[in-house]
Amino acid sequence: MQIKNIAFLLVLFVYSTNAFAWKLFGPSNFDDCILESMKGVKSNSAASAIYSSCEEKFKKPDTSCSPKEFPAEDRVRVQGTASVNYGYFSAQIYNGSKTTIRELIVGIIPETNRPQAYKITPIAIEPLSNREVTTKVMEQNIQKLNWEIVSIKGCE
Repeated sequence: MQIKNIAFLLVLFVYSTNAFAWKLFGPSNFDDCILESMKGVKSNSAASAIYSSCEEKFKKPDTSCSPKEFPAEDRVRVQGTASVNYGYFSAQIYNGSKTTIRELIVGIIPETNRPQAYKITPIAIEPLSNREVTTKVMEQNIQKLNWEIVSIKGCE
């Protein structure tokens, strides 16, 4: 009986020190976060979610400008395709404007539910470039996806 108690305490000690060591020696920068988190990842959606998570944790947003609403003539130059998988909205956005996108609000309209808006920030989609953006959403899988860009803010 005593040996079982000692074994239990030993296992508990080993697991708790490993958890402490992970927090203490976990990724300390963006690159390490990507390298450690991507091990064994096989889907683009999961990789995109990991990228966004590491970016949010380690990249500081550019605070040198105060984002302003895109004018109508620039909004029409922003286009994209999107999907929702495993609870994440993922969109490939093309910024055809002269302004860097810093904030994007998308409206997702599932077949059976009311539209919901999701803010995607901090981001930086440079002029005349593509970027994949991802955000967590409530719906796990949506067969037919309708979505729209509700708001775009950026800096020149």
